[in-house]
Amino acid sequence: MVLVLLVCTVAFMSTSCALLMGDVCSLAGRRHFDNGAYQRAIRAYTASLNWGRLSLLYGGGGRPTSLTLNLRGEAHLAMGNYSAAIADFIAALSFYPANETANENLARAMNP
Repeated sequence: MVLVLLVCTVAFMSTSCALLMGDVCSLAGRRHFDNGAYQRAIRAYTASLNWGRLSLLYGGGGRPTSLTLNLRGEAHLAMGNYSAAIADFIAALSFYPANETANENLARAMNP
């Protein structure tokens, strides 16, 4: 019983840590994007996605992953990296098809 409780506690703490780090990286990405530091924003969003993969809650994809991919795609689009932006927007839609912003951004990237 104690071993099961310990394993559950460690799993919960690891998931919480991954969620927190993913959120911190995403916030840093937004700050970089707003300051015009698009390459730094891309690195921060990529780190957020990598932390998300460690989380049991984010690992399956869904809306958080879709939103982060969309934000990274916007940074690529701002830099004129259309192929990378298109790839991120398509990936965002594969995780969460109802992401209207990613759909609109995909249209913008395909028709610059």
